[in-house]
Amino acid sequence: MAAESRRVSYRVRKGDTLPSIAKRLGTSQKAIVANNRLKGTKVHAGQTLVVNVPVKNRQTASTTPVKASTKFYVVRPGDTVFSIARRFDVGADDLRHANGMKDNHLQVGQRLSISKDGKPIKTAVVLEKLPASVQKRVDKRPLATVKSYTVRKGDTLFSIASSANLSVNQLKKLNSISGNSVKPGQKLKLR
Repeated sequence: MAAESRRVSYRVRKGDTLPSIAKRLGTSQKAIVANNRLKGTKVHAGQTLVVNVPVKNRQTASTTPVKASTKFYVVRPGDTVFSIARRFDVGADDLRHANGMKDNHLQVGQRLSISKDGKPIKTAVVLEKLPASVQKRVDKRPLATVKSYTVRKGDTLFSIASSANLSVNQLKKLNSISGNSVKPGQKLKLR
């Protein structure tokens, strides 16, 4: 029986190489080249690659002992580095440092270690299949199937994005928004 996989987008970061991306995502260089019709093995920062990543139905164990003060969190649609840091009362810089992140790019299903002291913890990147009950709730979000939305008083980019199963950055990109605010009456594209 073949291993189940999930098709994900991966944005190449500064310093990434094809071998490092393949290792990080648990796939082969050959598969990445084939999926993206690359001519060679060169990739550049900012490039988006489509990758079939093996899905694991349970978390993998840490490669080093984990302190009791360390928690883990699996990224969900609409999460940002800042919203996760706020939720766990840690600094965004500490969260990035603890997970070896160079920027704010997250992937749904990515497993993050939450460490108050910001010390890195060696863990594998794990993409999880969302439990059926969670997936149903995500699919039932108010704006999950709507194509456009008119901003109401009290709405924020985050509240609209999470209701539409988007990240704030995806919502901003869809609507060419450069700032972090929206105004009542403003029309936004969601698809």
